[in-house]
Amino acid sequence: MITYQPKSKYQLPHSLYMQVLWKIKDYERLKRERADVLYGGGVPADGMPRGGEMGRPTEQKALRLVYISEQMEAVEGACAWIRREYFDRMPEEFDPLTAFENYGYFNCAYRRADAGDLGASTRTWKYYRAKLCYKIAENLKMF
Repeated sequence: MITYQPKSKYQLPHSLYMQVLWKIKDYERLKRERADVLYGGGVPADGMPRGGEMGRPTEQKALRLVYISEQMEAVEGACAWIRREYFDRMPEEFDPLTAFENYGYFNCAYRRADAGDLGASTRTWKYYRAKLCYKIAENLKMF
């Protein structure tokens, strides 16, 4: 995985950039986990005592759901923002997360201003990645 960030106003500290990078990679798992929390049952009892306090499974589910929803909303909000930012250069079915991971997808979807046969350069793709990471970090209030 490429961890290079171009020098721009969207550059993040490396540790913060890596956290955001894994939020993006973890997005599909978060969607599955959210569905499991919403529609799945609780943890099956194993018969062992766990202490004298109440379990509060509904409260634990709600807290987990809030945490997952916050993470997902930050990523989805950044995706909506980047779609508006690149509206005139991308098709309607453009998927920002796939474009973040895959230069080939970004290159095919991106339309240059001069309408040539060439797609986006790697420099444009890296700048796009930096903007998306910066917006996700901003949405998560990481800085």
